[in-house]
Order: sequence, then C-alpha cells, then structure tokens
Amino acid sequence: EYLISPLIHDTAGSIPAGNYIQLPRTTTQSLGLTGRFLYFMFKPLPSKYFVIHVDTVSEDGLVVRVSFSNLFKFKSTSTWLQFPFACQPAKAKTNFMGPAPHAQKWTVLVLDMHYILSMYINRKFSHIKNLRICANILIKNCFTSDISYDPRISVDQARLLGITSVDENAAPMPRDMNFFLPKSKEWDDCYDIVRFPLDTPTTPVLPFDAIRRSDTPLDAKRRGDGPLTSTQRKISAMKTKHSNSSPGIISNGNLRCKSRGLPFEPHQHGCSDEGSTEEGEAQSDIRSSRSWVVDVGGFTSQRLKLTNQNSEFERSNQNEVLQPDPILKLRKVIGFGGQKSSFITSHSLHGGNDIIVYACNSVIVAMETATGHQHFFIGHTEDVSAIAFNKMQGAAPCILASAQSGAGGIVRIWKFESQECLAVIRSQNATAMNLLSFSSSGAILVGVGRDGHGKNLFMVWDTSGALRHGSVTVIAKAHTDVEILRIAVSPIDDTRMLSCGRDNLRFWRVRSNQLRSCPVAMPTDRKIGDFSDVTFARSDLSKLVSHEVSVYACTKAGYIIEVDFHKVTIRSIHKFTCIKYPLLLTGIALNSIRFTESFVATCSDDGFLRLWALDLSAAFIEAEHEGPVVDVDVTPDGVKVLAATAAGTLGYLDVATRKYTTLMRSHTDVDHTIRVWDIDTLRQLYDFATVDESPTALACHPMLEIFACGFATGTVRVFHVSSTSVISEHPQVHGGSKVTSIVFTASGERLISACEKGTMAMFDTTDIEKAGAPMLRVLTKCAARGDHGPRGIATSPDGRWIAFIGPNEFTITVASSTTLNQVMRVDVSTGVNLDPDILGQRSKIDAPLRITFTPPPANHLVVVTKSHRLLKLDAKTGTLVSVVDNIHRGNTGVVCVSDDCCHLVTTGDKLIKVWDYHRTKEVNYQAFIGHSSPIHRVMFTPDRLSLISASEGAIFIWDFMGAPPKPWLDATHVINMGRSKREDLLESARRWDPRESPPAPTKTNESGWVPPETLHASDLDASEVSEFTLDVDHLSHENHLKSSKIAENRALDAQIPTQTIENPSSAGENVENIDGVPVKLAWSLPKHDADVVEVIEEQINCDVPTVLAHFKAQPNDSQPATRTYTASAGEEGLKLRAVVGYNGNGRNNLIWNPHTGVLAYSCGTVVVIEILQTSEKRYFNEHDEEISCLAIQHDGQILASASASNGLIQSKICLLDVHTGACKAMLSHHEHGVVDMGYSKDDRFLITIGDYRDNTIVVWSSFDGEFPPVIMASIKTVLPINKIVWDHKSPYEFVTVGCTSSVLFWILEDSVEKVNLKLHEGEFPESIKKETVHCTSACYSEDGTLYVGTNNGTVTAWDTSSNQCFHHWRADSDEIILMQANAHRLLVAGASKSARIWSLGGSREEMKLEHELTFDGEVVSGSFDDEIVMGVLGTTNSSVWYVDWRDGSTIRLVAGHKHKVCNVSIFTRFDKNGHFATCTDGGVVRLWSEDTLEVAAQFKVADESCGCVVFSHPIKAPCLPNMVASGYTDGTIRVFDIDKLILKLKIQPHGNPVTSLQFSPDNTTLLSGDTTGLIAVTSIATGVTLRMLRDHKGAPINNIEVSMSEVISQRLSLICSADRRVSVWDTEWQHDICEMLDWLTFPAPCFAPDGTQLDLEDKLVPPCHCKFHPTNPDLLIYCGYGLNKSLELYSLTKRKVVQSIPMSNWAQCVHLHGPLCVAGTASRLVELIDVAHGTFQDYASHGRDVTQVRFSPSGKLLISAAGGELFVWDVCVG
Repeated sequence: EYLISPLIHDTAGSIPAGNYIQLPRTTTQSLGLTGRFLYFMFKPLPSKYFVIHVDTVSEDGLVVRVSFSNLFKFKSTSTWLQFPFACQPAKAKTNFMGPAPHAQKWTVLVLDMHYILSMYINRKFSHIKNLRICANILIKNCFTSDISYDPRISVDQARLLGITSVDENAAPMPRDMNFFLPKSKEWDDCYDIVRFPLDTPTTPVLPFDAIRRSDTPLDAKRRGDGPLTSTQRKISAMKTKHSNSSPGIISNGNLRCKSRGLPFEPHQHGCSDEGSTEEGEAQSDIRSSRSWVVDVGGFTSQRLKLTNQNSEFERSNQNEVLQPDPILKLRKVIGFGGQKSSFITSHSLHGGNDIIVYACNSVIVAMETATGHQHFFIGHTEDVSAIAFNKMQGAAPCILASAQSGAGGIVRIWKFESQECLAVIRSQNATAMNLLSFSSSGAILVGVGRDGHGKNLFMVWDTSGALRHGSVTVIAKAHTDVEILRIAVSPIDDTRMLSCGRDNLRFWRVRSNQLRSCPVAMPTDRKIGDFSDVTFARSDLSKLVSHEVSVYACTKAGYIIEVDFHKVTIRSIHKFTCIKYPLLLTGIALNSIRFTESFVATCSDDGFLRLWALDLSAAFIEAEHEGPVVDVDVTPDGVKVLAATAAGTLGYLDVATRKYTTLMRSHTDVDHTIRVWDIDTLRQLYDFATVDESPTALACHPMLEIFACGFATGTVRVFHVSSTSVISEHPQVHGGSKVTSIVFTASGERLISACEKGTMAMFDTTDIEKAGAPMLRVLTKCAARGDHGPRGIATSPDGRWIAFIGPNEFTITVASSTTLNQVMRVDVSTGVNLDPDILGQRSKIDAPLRITFTPPPANHLVVVTKSHRLLKLDAKTGTLVSVVDNIHRGNTGVVCVSDDCCHLVTTGDKLIKVWDYHRTKEVNYQAFIGHSSPIHRVMFTPDRLSLISASEGAIFIWDFMGAPPKPWLDATHVINMGRSKREDLLESARRWDPRESPPAPTKTNESGWVPPETLHASDLDASEVSEFTLDVDHLSHENHLKSSKIAENRALDAQIPTQTIENPSSAGENVENIDGVPVKLAWSLPKHDADVVEVIEEQINCDVPTVLAHFKAQPNDSQPATRTYTASAGEEGLKLRAVVGYNGNGRNNLIWNPHTGVLAYSCGTVVVIEILQTSEKRYFNEHDEEISCLAIQHDGQILASASASNGLIQSKICLLDVHTGACKAMLSHHEHGVVDMGYSKDDRFLITIGDYRDNTIVVWSSFDGEFPPVIMASIKTVLPINKIVWDHKSPYEFVTVGCTSSVLFWILEDSVEKVNLKLHEGEFPESIKKETVHCTSACYSEDGTLYVGTNNGTVTAWDTSSNQCFHHWRADSDEIILMQANAHRLLVAGASKSARIWSLGGSREEMKLEHELTFDGEVVSGSFDDEIVMGVLGTTNSSVWYVDWRDGSTIRLVAGHKHKVCNVSIFTRFDKNGHFATCTDGGVVRLWSEDTLEVAAQFKVADESCGCVVFSHPIKAPCLPNMVASGYTDGTIRVFDIDKLILKLKIQPHGNPVTSLQFSPDNTTLLSGDTTGLIAVTSIATGVTLRMLRDHKGAPINNIEVSMSEVISQRLSLICSADRRVSVWDTEWQHDICEMLDWLTFPAPCFAPDGTQLDLEDKLVPPCHCKFHPTNPDLLIYCGYGLNKSLELYSLTKRKVVQSIPMSNWAQCVHLHGPLCVAGTASRLVELIDVAHGTFQDYASHGRDVTQVRFSPSGKLLISAAGGELFVWDVCVG
C-alpha cells in the first residue's frame, strides 16, 4: 500500500471493541474539530467486522456518539446513533450487511455532522470531541473541513471547469489529502466515495439511511464526453417516508459534491414567515414541509422546502432536493421606490465608507457610495414602507428598523453590520406601519401606522434588549385622528417625540406607559400649509441643554418654522419663494429638511436640493434634479447630502468638492420610457421616452443592437440602440389596439407581434439595419383576444416554429415562423390530447395562460394554465408528457426554461420558483422572495450565469448557480430561410464586441441623456446641464476668503514656492491665451529675490494608485548601518565583481544609447553601466534605498538616478558622470519617492516627479560642470503623475500624464526677472471617460503628435497645437507603460506582457498592427533607436531583453530573481566551469554558470516556495550523477539530475516547510529538516525514509552539516535548531549507525534585541548557525543570538568553547573557508572576518538585509544575496 501513503495505520483483532486507536488518548481531552464534514480514508479488511465511533458535542453541551459499522443495524437513542455500513456491491439485493468481501477498494467516507445531529436528535452540531477507530480496517487519514471536497476532480480539471475557489460548484480535494491515481486510470475504477446524507438517487430496494457502495461508474460526462456537472451539499428538512426500513447511509459512485462559501451578502430566502407559506391548499398535489432555518455567516436564511406527493409520476426513493442550494443569490438591484419608498438614510461602515440605505420593493438595499457594491436585507414580503437608524453614539452598534405595508404592521429590527434580523414585531391591531424613528441610543423605537378603523396608531417600543436576546416590548400606544406624516425622537430625552402632518405640529411624551400630546399653536395671520417634515437642529449632544434645543419644521407652502423645544412656542418663521419668479406669493413646496453643524439642507417640489447657511439667510448651493426631490439626508460627517426624487433617481452631492453623483435610476409608474442598462455597473445607458404612448411589449434582436417595441396605441417600432434612432415604424398595423406580445425568431429574420383583438403581424427583419422591418403578413382573429402577457408568443429554439394562444382562449396553435401557416393545434379545455389516466382525475375545462418552447433534446412545449397546472407537451405531436398541479396559488406570471433544459423558472404569488425540469428530486424546486408586486418578466442571460426578474419599479439580477457557463451563440439549432448564412450571423454577432477600427472622439451624447457620471462644478453649464446649479458669487467669495487665510509672506531659507493646482480650466486673472490655447499661470517667482511668497497648502492625501506604471517601493524593514569599518585603499578583502539581476520593480530604469552602445539599468541600490560591444560593466553604489528611475542627458554625459525613501532616509537624486563614474552632485528635495525624470531637449532643465504622497513637480537647472543644479521651480498637483515627457521640438514644453484622465500641457518660461510655469489641461473624449481611466504613459512623434497610453490599453492621439484629442483606439489589452514613436511607427508595451508595433500610416488616423512579441513579465522600462528597429526592454520578472523587430528575435541580456533568494549553494567544481544554485520564494530553482553568470537551467514548482537548495558532494562514483536537491513549503523534496536536467526523485517526508537539506558524504542519503524540528533521513535510491530524528522537535532546523573528513574514524553530522541547540552525531547510514555524540545549548537572554519577550518565531531575533571548521575537524563554529555579538569556537574533544571572536553586528548568515568567515547582517552589511586574528571589514552595497553568503570551494569568490539581489565578489585575501 505504499502508493496510498507511506504511513498506513492497521487496526486488527478478533474483537473490534478491544483493539482500537483513540484520539486523543484520554476521553477527558477534546479534539475540538469544528468542521462540518468529517472525512475518513479507509479500507475494511476482508471477511472482518469493523466499528468507528465519533463522539460529537452539540451547542448545548450534549455529547452524542455517532457510530458506523458493518456489524450492527440502525439504532437511535438520545445520545447514540448507530448506522450500518454496507460493504457488498450495490447490485446485491439482499444481505447487504455483514463482513467485508475480499474485493475491497480504498474508500472516502464523508459524514455531514450538521445534518446527522439536526435530523436525528434535533441538535445543532458544535464540534467533534474524540474518535475511536476500532479493528478491522486500514486507515490512511481522517480530517474535518467546512468544504465539501470531491476527490474525483483534480486541480487541472477544476481549472478547465472554471472552478477558481472553494466557493464554486465543486472543490477539488487537495493533492496531499487524496489517493494516488495511476496514469490512464479513472478515480472511480480504483477507489470509492461514500457520502451521508446522499446527493443522488440510488437503488430503491435499500434503506434510505444505509452506508453502501455502488458499482455504478461515473457517467459519460465524467469520462470526458461532456463537462463535469456538480451537485451541492444540502440540508434537508424532512425525513423520507418511502419505506419503513431503519435509517442508514448509502454510497453511490455517481455522487458529486459542491462547496459553498460564505459571501458577504446574505443568502436569498425562499420565503419568509409573513404570509408566504403554501399551507392549507385544498386539492393540492404539492405540500410544504416545515421551514428550515440555517444561520450562515450572520445571515438567517429561511427557505420553504417543497416536495411533490403526486403519485402519477415516477418517484425517487431518496431524500433529495434541488441542487445547488440556494440556486439563486441576489447580486444587484436596479430600482428605487421614489415617492412610494422615499425614506433614505446613510451610515458609515468599513472604515468610513458611506453606505446609502433605501428600499426597493420588499428588499432593503445598502449601497456603498464608493464602489457601488450592494448588500441586502431580505425578510419582508410586502413593500418596505419605512426605515430608520439609531444615531450610533460612541461605540454602540448600529441598529436598523424597517416596516412593511400590509396587514399586521410588521416591523423588523436588524443588526446593520451583520445583516442579521434581531427581532420581528407584529401589531395585531395595525393594518400598516408607515413611519419609524429611533432614539439616539437605539433603546426606543417609535412607529406610526393605521389601525383597523383607519385611525393613526402611535406606538412606542423598548428595543434595548434586541441586541442581547432579541426581545422588544411595547411601552405605550395611542390612537389619534391627527394626520401624521413624519415623526422624530428627541436627541436628549427618549421619552419625548415630535410629529408633523396635515395642519398640525405636535409634541408627544411617554409618562407612566401613557402617551400624551401637545399641539404647537400656529399663527393665524398667515397660511402655514401642511407640514411635510420635522427635525432637530444638529448639535453636540454631550453639551446640549434642553432649553437650547430648537425644532425645525417645513411646510408645503414654503415655510420653515423654528420651535422652542422647552417652551413649545414658535421662535421664528422663514418663507422661501422661487428665485425665478420672486413676484409670486406662493412659496417653494418643501418636502424635507436636515441640519448639520455648518449648513441646512432642504428639498422641494421644484426639483432643487438646496444648501443654506445656518441662519437660513441664503442658499449657497443649488442642485437641480429631473423631478421633485422628495427626501434628503446627510451623512454623519456632513460631507455628502443624499437626495431622492419622484422620478426614481437617487444620488448624493459632495459638499467639499461640489460634485454630484447619481447612484441609481429606476422606472416610475407613468414615465413611459424604455431604458437600456449596464448590468455590471447598474448605470442607465440609454433612455427612449415617449410622451403620449405607453410601451407594452419589448423584444431584443438575437444578434444585433436592435430591439422592437409595441405600444398601447397599436404602434410597432424598431429601434437601434447605439444610434438611438427609429429604424422602422408601423403605426396602423394593429388598428389602435394594444400590442400585447412581440418577439423575434431565433435567427432574427422575422418579427411577430400580437394585439388584444387577436391580430397577428409578421415583419421581415432579414436586412433590418438597411431595409428596416417591412410588414409581410397580417392575420386577424388569429390569436385569442385579451392580454396574455408580453410573452404570449413563443418561438422554438431552432427558429422554425412559433406557438401562441388562439384562435380561442382554450387552444394552442403551433405555426411556421416564416409564413404563419398553422402546423398543429392543441385544445387544452376538452383534453383531446390529454390522457385522463395521466392526469389521475376527470378532465375539467382549463385554459392556457403562458407558453414556451424548451431547447433540445427535450423539445417540449410547456404550458401553464389558469388552474395553476404546468403541462409538458411534445412539441411535434402535441401529446401530453407530464403535468404538475398547483405550481402557484395564484396565476403564474412568467415561465422560462434554461438553455440546457435542466431548470424551469416560474413566477407567481410574488415568488420566483426554480424547478428541476425533469423532476427527479424529492424536493423539486426552490422559492425566492424579494419582489413585492407581480413579476412581469424573468429571463436568463445568454451565458446562463444570471437570472433577471422585473416587477413594478424594480429589476433584480440574480446569480444563477445551477449550470456551468455556456457560449451564448451555439453551433446549433438556429435555422435560417436561405437568405443569410451562418457566417453572416456570426459576423452580426461580432458587432457586440468592441470596435476594431478606432472611433473618432466624441464630446456629446447623441441620445440627449446625461449618464450618471460624477460631474465637476466647473464643467457645468446651466444652458446645457440641469443636474444642479451653483451660486457662483458666493462660491467665489468663499474661495477668496480661504486663499487669503492660507497665504502669508515670510523670508525663506529655501527659495522655492509650492502651490497646489486645483482646477487649471477655471477662469481667473492668471489665465492667458497663447496661440489660441487658454493657459493658466501656475506661479511666478523673481529669480534673485530672497523675499519670496510661500503658499502654505493643506497636505495632499491621495490614495495609492492602482496602476502599474506608478512606482511603489518594495517594503523594506531594514535600515543601513550607522557605523561601518571599511578598509583603506589597496587593502580591501572583497571587490565587487558582478551584480546579477535587474530591478523589475523600478520604472523607466533602463536606458540604452544606440549610438554609443551604453546600457544602463539598476539593481537594488546599484546602477549598472555596460558597454554592449565590449561587455564591460561598471557598478555605482551611491544610494541607500531602492532606485526607482533613471534619466540621461541627450549628449550622453550625465546619468541621473533617483531612489525611494524609507523611514528617515529621504529620496536622493544622484548625477553620475557616465565616462568616469564620479558622482557630480547629490540632489535632495522630494520627501518621498521619485516616479519619473526627464531632461529637456537642450539639457538645460531636469524635471523630477514625486510619487502619490506629495505629487510634486520640480524643475532643476542642469549640471554646468562646476556648480551643482539648483531648483528653479516647484509645484504640486492634486492628482498623482505617472509620466513626464518633453516635447522634441521645443525645449520649454513638456507634458505630464497621471491618474483620473490627467493630461497637463506645461510651458516653462525662463526670463531674466522671473520663472513662469503655465499649463493647460487636456480634455479626454467622453467616450473614454465612461469608466475611470488613468493615463500611464506618453510619447511624442516626429510630427509633434502626442500619444498618451492608459490603463485599459487605449492610446489617444493629441494635436499639440490646440491641445485636443483627435483620435483614439485600443492598442493593447492591458495597461500601457512604455511608449515610443517616430513618424511612421508606434511602440506600446506594458502589463499585457507583450510589445506591439503599430504602423501610423499616411494619415494620423490610420493604425495597423505590424508586430507583436511576448515576454516573461510585464514590460516596465525600455529604450529603442530612432527607427524603432532595435532596443531593450525590462520586465517585472527582473529580466532585460534585446529586441530586433526585423526578424522578431529576442535575446535575454540580464536575468535576475523577482522574489527573495532563500538559499544559495555552490557546486564543488565551481572554479572549473562550475555552477551555483539559487532558490526563491517563488518556487524557482536556478543553476547559474560561473563564467557568464547566466542562467544555465531552471526548475520551477508552481504555487510553492522553495526554502533551501543543496548540491551533492563531489565523489568518484560513476553510478551516481551530480545532483541538486531543493525543499519546499509543502514538505516535498525534489532531487534533480543536473547532468541530464531531469527530475530524479520527488519525496515528501515532511508535512511542514523544509528548511534545511544536506547530502551524506557518499551522496546515497539525504538529510532534511523542517519548521517543526523533525529531521528525516531518506534514501536517494529508493526514496524511503530510513529514520526520523525528533530530538529537536519544537524548533525549526536552521542548518544541517556533514563533515567530509573522518575524526577518530567517525563520520560526523551536526544539526542546529532555532532554539540555539546543536546536536553532533556519529552517522553511517549504510550500516544504520546513528548515535548522538554531543548536545550543545548556547545561552541567550530572555528578551529580544529590541527589548521585547524572546520568541523563536520572531524575525527580529538573529538566527543561529553552526558549521564545522573548514581546516580543523575538531572545532565547531557557532554564531547566533546570545549574551554577546560573537563567533564561538567549540572543541569536540574538550567539550567547551575555546575561543570567542567579537562581532560588530548580529549575523543573519555565515559561511567559512580557511581562516576567513563571511557574515551577512540585517543592517545590509557583508562582513569579512579573519577567524585567526579576529579582524573584520564591512562592505555596504546591498539595499536590503543580507540573508545568504557563500564562499566558492577555492575561496576565490563570494556570493551574497539580499532580497532578489545577487552579488558576486572577488576575494582578495586569504
């Protein structure tokens, strides 16, 4: 059984109860395993009995034993469940219990512990306490998990099926847990899987709950004939009553599992407990089982489990439900209630992210304003009429209350953070609850509704116990005749409330459980009008006194009344009239009012949202909307003002930035519009409005961007979406009768419509785009009269037939789709084609209501009747196939079938039901709530991944998880009429794809509809946009006051002003016209004046850019050494020989001069300059931190390099002389990193760009050979900049591009008196700005055209004479980082890992792709010659490539490591054409050639990290090849034959990451250690683990060493662990000799170097290492954390430390050769130590902590590694 596992437990004995394995050893201990599924991997011994006991603990502490065995039958008690296990083949009919037969397979048994405890003893599973595995079985492993694994699905198969995580339909079992599968074998041929409870039907003769194997193999799909279909685990709420057999567990070979994750959104519920059950139905064939409540991730899902009891159908004898469960999950909701549900509010969640909460139908939606992500509160069954929040004082949790319309006055209390329903309140006397209001503490909830007599019912509840135990009590209630429209609770006294309504404003008080009210006396000299809202003035409640509280109420007459809360008297009255018509006496009809600390927000019927000063003297912001604004609210911080309109829009105004964002649009009752939506973003794309006509039926063309619509006037129109035009119109085709149905055929060649009078019309749509849709035929009295819904006409999937109800209401007619000639007629009323025996009852008169065709292979015609029956008819013969009664209690609204004919969806009773089409389940459907009105349309998306349902004012988008994705255009069943071919359909279908030719930029939307984008106040024009208006005078005055406060004069030591550019396009005094282009004067500064003006700005806080082009330094916790001991000139012990690698994290850090052949790039903190012709390299180390970018003068003399910042180390810019290598100047100005640099055409100016943390543009003077450069200008921008490009034609013009479509054109004016920077902001085309676009790269062509690349692969072309974009096209599939252009060609490269050459052609708008090359990583840097023929590219994989476009060849010039180098090993014959090996965190093992320092071979393991690598020893054994071994984090070890470059051996002796490896002296044995301290001794020849050493268990193994010389006839080995313990062994593995000679423990303080408590896993604690002395075999050299920083020399014979050599730093790694010792430190130093004399030298070249150092065997070379940096040194001493 070695192929199964190296370690298998065999339990054997004559009595199973006396021979067992107990986990844990004592029953008083507990395993505490909380996983839902328990997995056993075992094999019963032949002709033996076995027993396995599992002791579980329920949530109430009850211990329940669950046992299964082939020895006993089923037995159930309150504390013990015994299940029989059947070992016989499934075909056996009798005697299936008993001893195991001789032919047995290894079995995976999966037990659902949640199901077992809940089903049989009605308990909730908590955890597993212990296991007892009794004889007689072989067991490999047992484990628990919350994931339902399928061992038959491999990882590769999961990827092919699109399964990317355990949240998919099926999760592949991890390879380490699964059985070994031989090649060319199926899993089911070798092994069995047993699940309890069952997922699929089995043979009916067996008991339901029997554990039994199956001989049935997987179906054809499992073997490759089709995609693998998965089913999901279930929780069934009912027991099977098919037989009286005792329960057990049955296994089946066809079982498939699916795991379901825990998403943030609550699972959608099938039904709630308010009036949605289907109990008490007479003559019903479908009954409801009890409701099953499952708490998943804080959400309570209530699903109604339904099962068919009709005896006329073939029934399965297994308890099965429709899988997966749930099959629908609500993803997005389009719609807002408008006036019907106008209550909106906001809350701050997840780190300050504002969330807007509103109601749509019976669902409460919480939408994040930043991302648009929606969360749902589902449980109501009617329209949500009111919602309310508590004020969340302090750290109290936020509570949400919601009420629904309808009888019962149901109110739900929710915990907002977890979407958990805490309590449900029902008022027996209430018929509706319309208003809610929380107190500030959340302890009091006030509601206003109606009682049974129509009076207002005022109720007060105590909700203080809702969070703790879900209890809510009634404090007081009262009935009143006063009309109440709004209610509010006092912020300082929970017992006092305020209400307003029609002609009344009242104060309420609760005292002694009684409600009393007091009206506010209104003035009689003016007509106040009806009150619409009431609120308290917002203030600091902690400092508020009752007599200071003011109450404000607004009225429909335009009044705002201030009332004294303490005296209940009116303080002041304000009236607001329309500004446009000031002479009118009528005021503005106010709907709502809200107060903040700085302004007052009001909304009114004139469509304006206004922000007022606190004294209500003037409005400083007005935002105009499309309709009356019915509600307003303000976020807790007062930054955003929310607004809801009667037109169904929901949005917010950002007060700080004056931006308005529309979050949601929706249909209203009388808008008469046709709208096109983006499903992903929920944004409205197009709006087709009709003034006098109401659209009644809609159909989309199956291939083109075209739809047809029928209207109530009988008109049929065909629209083109993108052009928003009418292609065809037929106003009189139906004679003024309402169009009830309209549909395209599947081929798109016919359009058919029907009206209420029964007239049907056919239109020719073969060439619809050019010829329109001419009418072909009109048939009167063809269809049944009346409205049969928008889908009254059904088309077959192949496009040949149509079906409709007609000519009378009891008949279904099937006709040809080309001629409307009748083919077949079925009379449903008389049962002509319905067999009474099939119905099981006498035929009765019935009428069809809905019809639809099913796709092949079923080929059914599905009919829903008015008697709530669902009929399946054969589409060819009309014979009845099956019937289902009572599918809904009311009329069925819509019916549709999935493309694979596996699922059927029906709507009715405000429910969506998803059915198993073939009805093979015990529970054949799932029901889902959410809609509060009849559902008019349900449809699957073409990819079958989503389901869309629509009702009044709401569109729900559900994730459909019942089928894998399928191409929406199949090779199918679409049959044309000979005038168009299949290729034409495909060509038409491609029109949905992005345009292949670059479209011209547009600035306006031809449809006239303004998309809900975020608008800037400066971009608004009152004549064009009516979204909102601004009080410009007030705003200008406010900005002037702000500027005067922040500007001040002071004498500066540094002569640079700093200013932030906020809006370059705004008008002002500093705007000039230069060549017809408006240019803003950024700042002006006298050159030689010391008294300059500094504009002190607020700190710019920008988010980290998500684009790859913006440089972001790698995290680096190390700091440079404060003191170093360097050798004098000529006495250096080490000299840097080579730097291996390239910094792929840098940007624009690769420069090549094609004329001189100079190549410059950076690696860490080192700049490498190479002459390619001679391969001469020079290295310059002037930086302390990672180099971000490079720039070179046009004359090639000076190279500028910039580094990042780290802690107190500021960013530096170094100017290097390319020829001499001398540092000419060191510049420092940027506080953080530098992302890009560039020299002007004449090399007079150098511009540096700061990163996103300061957004600074600095203009430097050039180096004149004598004086260092000085800063000539410095300016800040609001948005981060990614790239700076100088104009080739002008030395004073440059362009910067950055985030959020930022393109800034700059002009640098250098005069005698002052230096001016002027700029103009380019305007991006609106067609590109529909989504957030970031500019990532730019370049100039020879004709002066500017090309700008973006993060979505789009290239825009700009005319620099007018600074306008004239052309754009999709040049790459991902972000563009590198661009270079000449007159005829354009190079683009970036995140797509490819480089493309585009031919610019004769015209500037003619683009053609010439060449494309792919590389090993994202292209981040590069440089090419002027003709763009040859050049170099740098990738994120730390590679530099030479590219020749003439023949498409590439040569890798530089290879480096992208990830951290974890270990280095050197081959013994290193100096004789040898190699050295490195391994990294990325799972890569590379062999490097010593001569060329190039990669000779590479071995990569995906998804694993390689922690150690070692070469075999050089011995003269012809039978043993040269090998290299590597250890990985999954515990595996791979041994490679480096002569043949093949994998020689793969073993897994460890279950934890391998940390150290070493070959035995004879290379026949491999020693390995892991993080738990286990040392494995493995044979290379057989791969068998010979011995496991556990002496160091508990501490990671740091290194293993073997001595190649014999000491007293002994072969010594030593092991050093992280707990500073070293063991020395006498080993001779061939003779099985392993004896410990010595055990060393080196002392250390009880605290770490930083003073914290010592922890072995703390990375701040220096590691310990121990080595054999290279020349004296009696000595060990130890280095690690101890009392002193030193090297300890320990004598094996004397057993004591004989010498201690002090060190200046703690060592991270050490290595020895002869008298020399080298150490790497955390302070980035390489220390060379003379062990004999105790002297040392420091070498600081690395930019990170040095973790690996190795001498070559000859001692002439040294290799050091830090992060991904690899340095090779020449050793000059020793």
